[in-house]
Amino acid sequence: MTNEAYNDGRKKGGTSLSKEFFPLPFAAGVAVYCGMIFYLSSMPSPPLPAPFPFFDKIVHFLLFGGLGAVVAMGLRGAAHEYSTGARVIVPIVFCFLYGLSDEIHQLFVPERMCDLADLAADVLGAAVAAGLASRFFNGQGPAG
Repeated sequence: MTNEAYNDGRKKGGTSLSKEFFPLPFAAGVAVYCGMIFYLSSMPSPPLPAPFPFFDKIVHFLLFGGLGAVVAMGLRGAAHEYSTGARVIVPIVFCFLYGLSDEIHQLFVPERMCDLADLAADVLGAAVAAGLASRFFNGQGPAG
């Protein structure tokens, strides 16, 4: 076991693989979050009618923004020191891939369809959340 520490004070070494690369509580949170999205997208129609046009895009943006934030926090909570770029890119790529699988899944759900605009909203939400999480987790705050 080593006494070395990362720049932010976290100790290096002596951790399990889950703590090293992506802590188990965050992995569980990501799994539950993805399960919730899967459940919602398995419904033949949305639980509530859209109150205005493009409401579904806002919902996609917010849902996948939340998912991207959880992934970004998990990377930040790992013992491994990921680069700032990785803490932004990994959540975006993860949300893109999960959003793509969600849109393909909806091809098989009655009254649902694959919509690339939904996927774009997913990725945009993840990008905004990952960027904000990176900014705040690096101690820069809103004033930068």
